[in-house]
Amino acid sequence: MLNKTIAAAVLLAAAAGIFCAARASADRRSADRTRSATAFAAMQRYFDSTGPVYTDAYPPAGSSSAWSFSQALAATVSLARTRPAYRPVLASELELLRYYQRGDSYTPYPSRGSVYLDDNEWLGQDLVAAYRELGERWTLQRAARIFGVVTRAWDGDTHDACSGGVFWTRDPSNSDRNTVSTANGALLALDLYRATNRSRYLAWAKTMYGWVNRCLAQPDGLYADHVSRTGKVAPAEWSYNQGAMIAAAAGLYTATGDRAYLAQANAIAQTALARFEPTNFSGEPSAFVAIFFRDLKRLAGVSPSVSYRDAAQRYADSRWSTVRDPRTGLFHAKGSAATLLDQAAVVELYAQLSE
Repeated sequence: MLNKTIAAAVLLAAAAGIFCAARASADRRSADRTRSATAFAAMQRYFDSTGPVYTDAYPPAGSSSAWSFSQALAATVSLARTRPAYRPVLASELELLRYYQRGDSYTPYPSRGSVYLDDNEWLGQDLVAAYRELGERWTLQRAARIFGVVTRAWDGDTHDACSGGVFWTRDPSNSDRNTVSTANGALLALDLYRATNRSRYLAWAKTMYGWVNRCLAQPDGLYADHVSRTGKVAPAEWSYNQGAMIAAAAGLYTATGDRAYLAQANAIAQTALARFEPTNFSGEPSAFVAIFFRDLKRLAGVSPSVSYRDAAQRYADSRWSTVRDPRTGLFHAKGSAATLLDQAAVVELYAQLSE
């Protein structure tokens, strides 16, 4: 009888522990939800310039770049994913893309500048994500056209060192093929494959992912930034480049069932977290870190690990406690201007954590 009583007490304690953990998790997500909404409200208030698009900084400093606009759009998509009230805002932001449009691609600033492929790929990913939320078919069609621009930027010159890869920009002075433009090309291809089931997208995703592994993988298990036509490799290992390769590998595993992709995704994730988290991503722009955790979330969807979420929570909370101006709700170091990129990064981090 005593053993039964002890066993019952153990079970009750365990159940209570599970309930408390679940309640703590729900409370944490509720707080994250509030913080994402608060940061978004500040973004709308202070970066909504008198022009047709956001401003890049506050105090106002010109129209937002396609790069910063893409991250603001990604933040709004994240909010709209679980909160229907944000869907009209998302629809309005999508309409603003016309100010950057040039044919099938988008310029770095409204109606001016050479096309950057990474900017276009992030916008393409945003468009596919918006299609999943709003069901507007034109967004999927625009993303497909962007991907056509990406494939036309593929290096087909067999005389180049490590022939292949997507050039960073269509500016004639550029000769670099980058991890950011090629791995995110693979991610856009995977998004389009998921939406359409067209095999050519999967084939391109494999090709692009394979090229980065062949030409920019480093001995430490991470990826360098870019390689020139002559084969000179720029060794910088940015967090968002690692994130893109993690997400691409996770997506290829989902599409093919090949567990080698999943093993590589987890290996890159573990190596990247070991590199960046001990210093709280010191030296990494917050936009890069938000993209990194966005991409880790894709991996967590097929290989759940609380460590990814915990790391994102620690980083987001550190931004909230150290660089948030409580008067305005803007995120910036003392004495420096607030930027749309930094604000959007915090919005997205908390929006993703609140899901």
